[in-house]
Amino acid sequence: MDIETQSLWMTAKAKLDKVDQNLLDFESDDGIKRTRENELDILESLEKTTREAYDTCIRKRWHIPIPGKGKKIIIRDLLRKVAHWIELFKTVGDQVVQYDPGHAALPWAGARFLLQIAINDFGKFDFVVQGAERIARMTARYRTIEQIYANKGSAASEQLEEAVVRVYGSILKYLVEAKRYFEHKTGGELILQISIVARESSKSLVRLLKSGLLGQNDFQDLLEKMEADERLVDRCANLVQVNNDITSHLATLSLERETFHSLRDTLSRVTQPISQVSLHLNKFDDHLDSIQRRQMLDWLSTQPYLDHHTTIKLRVLDGTCQWVLQHPGFTEWKSESINSLLWLHGAQGTGKTCLASVVIDDGMDVSSQIEDFAHAYFYCSRSTAEHQRGNAQSILGCIARQLSSPTSNQPLASPTLSLYRKIHLADGSTRAPSLWECRDLILELTEAYSRTTIVIDALDECAREERAELVEALEYIIDNSTSLVKAFVTSREEGDLRLSIQEHTGVQVTWVENGSDIEKFVNFETDRLVEKNQLLGSIRVKSTKEELRALIKEDTIYKARGMFRWAQLQLQSLRWIRMERDIRFAMSTIPRPLSELYEDLYTKALEITEETDQALFRNTLKWMLCTTRVLDWEDFSQAITSFVEIQVHEIDEEFILDLLGNFVISQTTQEGNRTFRFAHLSVREFLETKPEYSTESSNTFAAEVCLLKLIQASGSPSAEQFLGRMGLSDQGTVTLSEIDSYRKGIHDYSLRNWNVHCVRAGEVNRSDEELHLFHLLRYFLFDDSDSNCPLKCWVHSRQRRKMEGVRGEHLLQLLHNYHRSRDRGVLLSCVFGFGEVLRTNHYHELDDDVKEACILAAVKHSQYYIWEYLMGETKGRLPQKRVLSALVENGDIEPLKLFLTLTEPDLITVPVILDAHWAGTEIIGLLLDHNKNLHITTELIEESRLPYSAIEAFLSRSPDILITSEILKNVIADIPIAHLREILDKNGGSIITCEVIASASYYGYRNGMQAKTELLLECAGQIKGTERAMIQAVSSRENSEVLEILLNHGWPVTENVMVRAATRGTVAPFELMLKAGGPITSKVIVGGARNVSDGARMVKLLVSLMNGPLDDELWVQMMLECAQNTWGNPETLQVLLEMKPGLKVSEEILIACTENSIKGSIILGVILEDNREMQVTDAVILNALKKLDYDETISKLLDLHGSTNISSQMLFGAAQNYRFADEMTKLLLQRTATIEKPSSMVVDAVIGNRYSGYKILHMLESRFGQLDLCEANVETAAESGNHAMLNLVLDRCSITEATPSVLLAAAAKGSLEVMKHLLKLDNAVVTEEILIAASGNPGCSMDMLRVLWKFAPHIKVCPEMFLNAGDPTDVEFLFSRVKDSQMCQDILNAVMAEKKTPNCWPDWVSVPTLNLIFESEFEIGVTDELVIDTLKAGRGWLLKTLFTHRRDIELSQDMVNTTVALAVELEDYQLLQVLVKYGNSRGLDLHDARVILDNFLWGFSEE
Repeated sequence: MDIETQSLWMTAKAKLDKVDQNLLDFESDDGIKRTRENELDILESLEKTTREAYDTCIRKRWHIPIPGKGKKIIIRDLLRKVAHWIELFKTVGDQVVQYDPGHAALPWAGARFLLQIAINDFGKFDFVVQGAERIARMTARYRTIEQIYANKGSAASEQLEEAVVRVYGSILKYLVEAKRYFEHKTGGELILQISIVARESSKSLVRLLKSGLLGQNDFQDLLEKMEADERLVDRCANLVQVNNDITSHLATLSLERETFHSLRDTLSRVTQPISQVSLHLNKFDDHLDSIQRRQMLDWLSTQPYLDHHTTIKLRVLDGTCQWVLQHPGFTEWKSESINSLLWLHGAQGTGKTCLASVVIDDGMDVSSQIEDFAHAYFYCSRSTAEHQRGNAQSILGCIARQLSSPTSNQPLASPTLSLYRKIHLADGSTRAPSLWECRDLILELTEAYSRTTIVIDALDECAREERAELVEALEYIIDNSTSLVKAFVTSREEGDLRLSIQEHTGVQVTWVENGSDIEKFVNFETDRLVEKNQLLGSIRVKSTKEELRALIKEDTIYKARGMFRWAQLQLQSLRWIRMERDIRFAMSTIPRPLSELYEDLYTKALEITEETDQALFRNTLKWMLCTTRVLDWEDFSQAITSFVEIQVHEIDEEFILDLLGNFVISQTTQEGNRTFRFAHLSVREFLETKPEYSTESSNTFAAEVCLLKLIQASGSPSAEQFLGRMGLSDQGTVTLSEIDSYRKGIHDYSLRNWNVHCVRAGEVNRSDEELHLFHLLRYFLFDDSDSNCPLKCWVHSRQRRKMEGVRGEHLLQLLHNYHRSRDRGVLLSCVFGFGEVLRTNHYHELDDDVKEACILAAVKHSQYYIWEYLMGETKGRLPQKRVLSALVENGDIEPLKLFLTLTEPDLITVPVILDAHWAGTEIIGLLLDHNKNLHITTELIEESRLPYSAIEAFLSRSPDILITSEILKNVIADIPIAHLREILDKNGGSIITCEVIASASYYGYRNGMQAKTELLLECAGQIKGTERAMIQAVSSRENSEVLEILLNHGWPVTENVMVRAATRGTVAPFELMLKAGGPITSKVIVGGARNVSDGARMVKLLVSLMNGPLDDELWVQMMLECAQNTWGNPETLQVLLEMKPGLKVSEEILIACTENSIKGSIILGVILEDNREMQVTDAVILNALKKLDYDETISKLLDLHGSTNISSQMLFGAAQNYRFADEMTKLLLQRTATIEKPSSMVVDAVIGNRYSGYKILHMLESRFGQLDLCEANVETAAESGNHAMLNLVLDRCSITEATPSVLLAAAAKGSLEVMKHLLKLDNAVVTEEILIAASGNPGCSMDMLRVLWKFAPHIKVCPEMFLNAGDPTDVEFLFSRVKDSQMCQDILNAVMAEKKTPNCWPDWVSVPTLNLIFESEFEIGVTDELVIDTLKAGRGWLLKTLFTHRRDIELSQDMVNTTVALAVELEDYQLLQVLVKYGNSRGLDLHDARVILDNFLWGFSEE
């Protein structure tokens, strides 16, 4: 043993007085007297204590707040460091043969003592963990220093030993004061023993803690004293090196040279980031394959962040940007155990992004070595083509993606899985998580790692609002995570960022920091340009050239002042100077601003290029300034060559880089596609100062490109002539009919964005006749020369889209009803806000019904300035109600206020309130205040089904309203728990039903629902859960906590409950029900295959619980359930396929896939990719052609089918496809197979195809010659609503008159335009039957009825029209024509007695009809016979409306008994609900009705 080394600790201890030395007796702390033979046990015990503390701190989320700084020290990171220092200390023993492991037992025992204290009472003694970590680090470090530097015999070595003893003394002094602080002696005996044994029995000890000695601040002073002494050691160690003591005495050391270098490496590791220690890591399996995992990761973000990083890295010159990693601010930020944000800021062009890339690489290197270190990054960018790169939600989503799983081959983090399932189950959609959901997810993800580093570059390139939210989110994560989180952000020194980030540590990038990098960059770039003769190319004298080269380097480095972008542009600006004198003059001038350099380069680039190149130059910049999508080169080149006399093939990517090298750069994606972006944000900022690149100007060009591409690709002869007149060629243009609709190129971009760019171009530019935009837009909107006119092509593309929103559906309905381009053009102007069009004759020439449609279109699409312009046209009560409905639906307050000032109070009726499904408190309040005579009743609130946030408007105006179970059920999701208590205190627990509790459980995934459920159960008393209520409760998402409460209260878990849970829920709550005894049957297993949100895991779980292997028959049932589910679940289907790898996919399964209207193509694609045997029959092909979207799946199925004959039946299937009939037909006609001539059935199907029948007919006739048409086809054409097709059929069949059957077909299903055309034919006679059919027209019934009644005003309204109506607005229009009480009575009798299937969803018109009848002034009678007729017709639920309006209706017990018997016979349980609700107040015996209802599984079906 090295006595000299041992004496350093003993020397330090000897300097203490005897009392303090006695306090350092840690050897008996656990009852074992230590010897030198077993002193390594202390390290093992300390390691164990450290791990225990680590696990405890994770469970209890320990941290230490730093007073006055708003920061906190992360305990788990301190403990991780302790473990690291122990491991480092051990390595010294492995490196030095004569090393005595027990030489530092005293400080290690002291460190263990401190940790044990903290574990016992962290709330009071948290701060000593810092001391334990500091002591562990110093003990490990100075063991190594002693081995390397001490005992050399020189004066410097002696000074070093003295300094080490001083540090040891500071450490011992800290331990002395700590022990004095935590121990108290009475009679010389310790009454407090802090040890492992004492910790186990701590409850029985009396803890007397002394707080009057040293305070926490005093201990902080002791830590600072240790650090000050440590700096002295460092100076002494440096002195030893300077005096070359090591070299001179190396031969006398007992260390070999290799050991010496190993120790030096160990010493350096003390100051480097901690690695190779993993105290805690959650291992889990997400039970997903790589495809499923990738889908969920893409749900979070599809940003190609790795592509961005790869591109930036290529810009970093070797040997540069390393200074940031050694900067004191960076190293302190990186090493301290405090959650913190480091802000790297500087002027534009100072290389911040390149510095960020180096920090990202550094973080990636560390995280690749340490499993529980996480790293995520994002490069922000202000780009219209990549707007997500400036969106806070998108940025956080990308960060969350990286933290969720480094690759798609590694398990997905459980918090991400939970959020994915929660959102999918919440609304059935695949919406991305919100900004705050991403924030909370990131926070939760950080807890799974020991350390998380987040790097965000170019924060200033986000809009102010976005970056404010982003900073707020980062600060929230930093403040609330109990794991170590390090955020590194870069930005310019924007004012708002200074205010929001100034409290965080900052590193400013100036010429002082990056001067060396600037010098390397300028030297490299200058030499490169000179060698390529792009700089000084005209200087022939070698010496002069070298002198100028040196002068340029020196001058540029000096003037750059740390700005790489300035240096780069300065060198580029010198390229055009040829003469020595001019070069020297340029060097002698003061440095120009960046904007002047850009202007110089911009001007010179245009001066040296020809007219064509200049146009291409400007086009490229304009397109890049405003495009909303990044296009590949093929499509990008088509955009920028528009309006330029150049062919696309004449240029390539290098041509563009050469032309705009100072302004744009290219980037290659992982897929190998090459795209372009601005070289720097300052390029965009410079261009935006120039009028020719304003937002309006750039979007004008983009709009012109989009319109030009659509007009060129329409294939219309008229379009070709129009372009010719404008001097624009369409040679070589591919038509839209030749382009697959699923291809995302320039034409798809134009179809989706022409209107966006037209709007952003502004009214001034749209109205300027000198611009292409004026002529292109008007031609596009109003040309109607042939069937292939551009607008019709665009309309057809819109009709292909799935899942349109409310506004999209309205737009499609407009486009269907109005075929004339004049009407469509004006309507679209109202939709998109082209106000200048409305001031032309186009609008004034419209029919009245079109003008009314224009007003409604403007309101529905929030074009309120257009609505105000047309407001005078809003005449009549019904148009006003339609406008009101649209305003309420939009939720826009100010327009609604304006509208209400122009209308009468009685416009606000009960139906208006009931239609305001999504309105908030303010809108409901506006409506109620406008009509103060509107009576607020309990029934009104019940029927409104509004959430509490909206119902508050009712309660504030009628505070004494009776709160019922139905109201409570509706509001339970969002009512604050304090308000819930008030309601329960006021109304009592009797209003709590099983359905109310079940509703609370259904929303159990929301915050606060657990407490609400417990409150409801407490107030309800001994309420017994029913099977029906439990089915509702389990029909939810992640509600395990709430569901567990119900199970603990004995709620039933039957087979039906398990089926619903397997079908609708997730695995976690399902497993709770399994533990509660829920049965697993074949129905339950099949139900799991139908699960949309968690199907893959549910199926795996259910199959694992089966008694035997999964048999083929049950597998087929599961495949069918999965395929038939409208929303489908490709992940579940993949799991099922893996369970039966060799089993053939039958015809039945494939047909089920083809019949899935939403995800049929996707799930079929999964089966096709599995490459297994499939039974692709004629029936499969027919269904696929008829029902699937057009994509590559269809071609693959046809290939597998292998038929060499395209049958007429296949053509029939293709012709019936709702959206893709033309592409399906084109695909069949292009197959290398024999094609049967279309049968009459095919021809009729083609004529009946509303969207593309006209185009298909031309396809077929170009192949087979003119097809035979007959009079029967006229009815089909009329029914289709396709005006062009109707004209064609009428002409072919030489028909000039409108027969009743044709008019009837048009009235029932046709369009308004078709009906107007037919009424102009000979012998057109409108009958009552035709009006009845028109009342049920799904697209334009009210407008159709107006046209027909204008033609035949003598026909009266009749009850059948009300029965056939499909919309409440249509009903109101019809009722406006009722003139007498008898007709009103007839309508009532007809509506009440109309046969319906009980328990089906109520229709949308019966209740509005009854409301109109009972609110009218007509006298009507309600007899017992009418009530009985209603019951027999299965319309019992309508009695609710009857009782609401006519409280004088008497119910006898005999009628109740008859009603119950009839309800049971017809299974009309809705009737029983009404009977129970309205019979309670009449003192009737309703026991039988309640029993039946309790046993009826309302709303449940196995499907």
